[in-house]
Amino acid sequence: MGADKLYGIGVDFGTDSVRASLVAYVDGKVLASTSVDYPRWKQELYCESSIAQFRQHPLDYQESLLLTLENLLSPFDDTVRSAVGSIGVGATGSTVAPVNEEGTPLAMLSSFMEDPAAMFHLWKDHTSSEEASSFNTLAGLFKENYTRFQGKYSSEWFWAKIAHTGKKAPHIKEASTSWIELCDWIIHLLVGGNRITYRSKCAATHKALWNSNFGGLPSQEFLRAFDSYAASVGERYTQRPEVSSAKTGNLNITWTSLLGLPEDVIIGGSSLDAHAGAVGAGIKEGTLVSVLGTSAVHMTLLPYGEETQTENLTKFAGLAEDSIIPGFWGVESGQAAFGDVLSWYSRLLSTFVEPKEELLPRLDKLLEHSKKEHEVTALEWLNGRRYPDTSDAVRGALLSLDLSTDAASIYGALSNAILFGLKRIVQGMQESGISIEQVRVTGGIARKSPVLMQRLSTILNLPILALMEKETCALGAAMYGAVAMGRFADLGKAQEAMAAKEGIPYTPIKEDVPFYAERYQDYLRYAKALEPVAVNPV
Repeated sequence: MGADKLYGIGVDFGTDSVRASLVAYVDGKVLASTSVDYPRWKQELYCESSIAQFRQHPLDYQESLLLTLENLLSPFDDTVRSAVGSIGVGATGSTVAPVNEEGTPLAMLSSFMEDPAAMFHLWKDHTSSEEASSFNTLAGLFKENYTRFQGKYSSEWFWAKIAHTGKKAPHIKEASTSWIELCDWIIHLLVGGNRITYRSKCAATHKALWNSNFGGLPSQEFLRAFDSYAASVGERYTQRPEVSSAKTGNLNITWTSLLGLPEDVIIGGSSLDAHAGAVGAGIKEGTLVSVLGTSAVHMTLLPYGEETQTENLTKFAGLAEDSIIPGFWGVESGQAAFGDVLSWYSRLLSTFVEPKEELLPRLDKLLEHSKKEHEVTALEWLNGRRYPDTSDAVRGALLSLDLSTDAASIYGALSNAILFGLKRIVQGMQESGISIEQVRVTGGIARKSPVLMQRLSTILNLPILALMEKETCALGAAMYGAVAMGRFADLGKAQEAMAAKEGIPYTPIKEDVPFYAERYQDYLRYAKALEPVAVNPV
């Protein structure tokens, strides 16, 4: 690729909006960023939170992507546009949809336009809990345990959602040819064509359990025993997954015309959004990257061969080959609700507070000066628990309330709970043999809440760097395209030049470490005591 190509675009599909950044290859400087909310999602269409059904219309993604890219490029003339060399993508997962033989989501067709079953099933959709449980039971009985690298299979993931939809919506089963992850459909949308040609190794290995130790996907024998519809999708899943930095094609002519971009723009591969954030945050061995958003994802790297020393790791995290940086196991864990826990509490109080957007900062200020002896204990499982020991059945709790409990105490307990949940994962990784020397955090909470970041450092008893770059996921995605177009030999080289480097460092407050260690033990005791009640309600 010629030296005239100076910039790449990274696109990040989050839960509520799509974001895009224009990034300089030479140093990773973000020249511009913009975002657009999904209009139908904003109206809460096609969702039923009471049954954990969360669906998004593919038109939300397509229309918002086009508008975001138009807004991103609008301030720049043809000189800048002609210097754009590549586009890479990250997206929430497992966010999946049924597609026809051309790779078109069924909800794009007139006969399915208003059918939630035909739309993208968002990562946080937990309607397939029974199917996930059946998958885990079968995995424990089968001669090859297909969950041995990922731990318990989740209702958030690929096969469970397919099986559930086949049972509840047989018309979707009849009309669909395959299912596709959002991160892969966006690549299909940008490149064009009349069939699926790319599957992300990141999404395939973490969510569909593709693994070279199994020779690919779980066997047809296993999938048929699990669910006939899932087996048919597996049989048609003919693409060998490729890494995020693969070259998938060029931007199709329709989009080049709409955006005023040159026809030689390379489309790189894709990944789950948090993994793109880990790349953008400069992940490496010994460093844990935590993307702290509505949920939280915690990632590090493990060299091949060392997984034999981490027998207990899958209780706390999943292992997937080449999923973050090619050449390493990607170690991924997470919490199903993180910022969502604090947002829930904010919504409870917002009726009584104006302006509403100032509520969380005010609570943070209260937390900074709260009396520790008045704090209560909370469990953060408001959306089930992702790790350790995946469970949709567990529920959140507030404990040790008394008449002196105030708003700051409850907020402090909820804040501690999400941080203790993170500590439980980190501690489990460390006890399984993973070395963690530093934590890099990114996301809105990392930038906006110094109080929580300081408390997290103290709770973990580890140094933390809270990165100031707002769009690390888009930045990482831009690196995918930069490698795909040949600007860098690999993602490691791209990180040296482009990864986020500036941030606010936090170190543990040593005199507070024993206090939070004691409260963490309270958290563990309550978690152990209440889990049987949550899993087996009377």
